[in-house]
Amino acid sequence: MRRITSAILLVLVVPALASCGGDGDTASTPGVQTTFDGTTASIDFGDGRRVDIAITGVIDPVLPPPSFEPGPKNRYVGIDFEVDNKGTESYFYDFADPSSSLITTDGRPATQAVLPGGQCTLLSYRGAIAAGSKLDECLVFEVPNGVQPKTFRYDFDGVNVEWEVRGD
Repeated sequence: MRRITSAILLVLVVPALASCGGDGDTASTPGVQTTFDGTTASIDFGDGRRVDIAITGVIDPVLPPPSFEPGPKNRYVGIDFEVDNKGTESYFYDFADPSSSLITTDGRPATQAVLPGGQCTLLSYRGAIAAGSKLDECLVFEVPNGVQPKTFRYDFDGVNVEWEVRGD
């Protein structure tokens, strides 16, 4: 049975540290503005790129296609999200980058999985979202039975976004 939960409890938006030069100093990502309205994180990179990111649901469990069962004592959990390009420039993304993670209630990171087809499929790992366009995606993680998804994290071009999510 497919259960979708959209209980988003909290989001934290933290500018990542970016290198300032060869001397090892670091500084916050310059010119980036972030806001959060309760469900959507908005990131304005100050260069014509502005994206709104919202978690639209947690699918727990994700029913895998044939021959793609999770490991013993595990299940698949999907994080549905939407990236809306509100800027005037294309936004380039790379979901194959290991910058996304799902932390479970036991404090451990879940392993990201790729499922070809089914109810939670990543349509495109890399590409561009044209100005004014949206991208709906779903990332799948393999989670041990007995623990729940807790925190979904993603790094959007140097801005770390973190949602507290709960599956059933």
